Amino acid sequence: MGVSERVMAAGSWSLKLRADTPQWVLDLLDLSTGMFGQLIITPGDVEGITSAAELRKISSYVGVLRTRPGVLEFAGASALVLLGDEDGKGPVKSTASSVTAQQLPYWVGQYTPGNGIVAGTTYGTTATWSGPVPSQITYRAAMDMAVAGCGGEFRLSVDSSGNLAIDSGAVDSLYGATPASIVVARDGNRELGIIGLKTVDAAWSSDGEDYTTSVNVIARGDGGATVSTATAGSVPYYAPGGAATVVMTRVVDSSGTTAADAAAVATQQLALFNKLHEGYQLRVESSGVVGFTGGPSGVTTTAVRCGDWIYVYAPDRNILDVANQVVYRGEVMFPKRLRIMGISWPIMRGCGVYFVSPDAAQTLTRLSDWVEWESGDTTFVVGSQERPLMGSTPTGTSSPYGDLPTTLVSDARTSWTPSMKGSGSNPTLTSPTGEWRRMGTDVWGSFEITINNPGTGTYKITGPASLRGTRQRTVGHGFCYDVTAPGTYWPFTLRSVGDGTADMYMFSAGAIGGTGTNFSQTSPFTFATGDYIEGQFFAEAATS
Repeated sequence: MGVSERVMAAGSWSLKLRADTPQWVLDLLDLSTGMFGQLIITPGDVEGITSAAELRKISSYVGVLRTRPGVLEFAGASALVLLGDEDGKGPVKSTASSVTAQQLPYWVGQYTPGNGIVAGTTYGTTATWSGPVPSQITYRAAMDMAVAGCGGEFRLSVDSSGNLAIDSGAVDSLYGATPASIVVARDGNRELGIIGLKTVDAAWSSDGEDYTTSVNVIARGDGGATVSTATAGSVPYYAPGGAATVVMTRVVDSSGTTAADAAAVATQQLALFNKLHEGYQLRVESSGVVGFTGGPSGVTTTAVRCGDWIYVYAPDRNILDVANQVVYRGEVMFPKRLRIMGISWPIMRGCGVYFVSPDAAQTLTRLSDWVEWESGDTTFVVGSQERPLMGSTPTGTSSPYGDLPTTLVSDARTSWTPSMKGSGSNPTLTSPTGEWRRMGTDVWGSFEITINNPGTGTYKITGPASLRGTRQRTVGHGFCYDVTAPGTYWPFTLRSVGDGTADMYMFSAGAIGGTGTNFSQTSPFTFATGDYIEGQFFAEAATS
């Protein structure tokens, strides 16, 4: 019982009423008249509000009633099912959609409003996608395809007017890149800048339910049915008898993939599923979490939402990261940054529970007086999604890389040879090395350079050719070991200027002038023969 939330999925909720609940309340919730009515849960019990829209503004969760397991038991799913449920039912468009290079907010706008859910706020930017989206699929299935193509996410929210809405954008912009909470073994508490949540238990799990040895992609984006296959190089598991390895072929029937892209999508899908599924489940004390789970509202009282990044510090379970240093309650900790892909929490005493009848008047009824309150811990699913997720099966292309160039559709490490350009003569380099790697919808790279001839001026480092044509900024940092002053290291930052090249300009700390494509390198560098440079960079992989 309680509420179970999942990223971009319907999740579920269940509620039990007390035996002394009036018959008129039970009649109100009867499926013959109450199905698709809204269950609204607020952090505190509120009296005197007569508008469903006003309650949604302060809500922790909004679901819809779909089942009645018993006389006093009621259950349903997130209001997201109003855009499309797990059986493919919901509002559909009768015509296909195909445009030229649009970001995720455009696609969300194409598939809202639907069943009372409108387009919400855009956070950050995503890659563009051109479709096509076939006809006769639900609005939610269409948005799943757009998310795969654009590399962002969407979430159920509530706008300033109290309407259910779909927010969309890049993940770190949608939820924030810096965690606001830390899960620790000691007592939780709120401090300036961070909220502590006490761990009850932390468990690691691994499964092979999605393990795939080969992928067949049926590309229907051109109107045909071209099939491309990607097969794992080696399979360590043998079928009974030991004569041959296990064959687990995944078939992706993709109306959004063209014949030209089919091989790349097959390779990408194989990289996603030719491995074990691993993740963590954390149980934390519900005090400090319930009432702040954030559900759709994202109001200012929210501390933890499904989709948020959190810090987790459990060194006894090997959940830590020495690269992250956080001071909490006077103690230096090294937590691991993980993303909450699901939250399950009890409906506890102190919450407000309300029902909005599915009639034209949207009649609001307060249920708090008759709820059988729950107790227990809150469970976080972090690291990767728990399965199965209600209605999470994608329709059409399931590639998180969308229509990116095939040179970028890979999770393998790829070597490249960096070079430098200067305002004067270009410096010569000794044994320059570098590598880059796809990390989901991002590109990470690193390089090492030794200067072979001295010089003073402004400089830029040329990144891997596969980054050329990307339209977004590239950012990075590094340091230089100064041979003229042994033991001295000085830092620098890297920025691209959005000019379609792979060039990353070097800046001294705090020495970036101008905006957009008008960066000015205000501080020149002086290099000596033998100076050693090491750096890293990050880019959102997006097409021009």
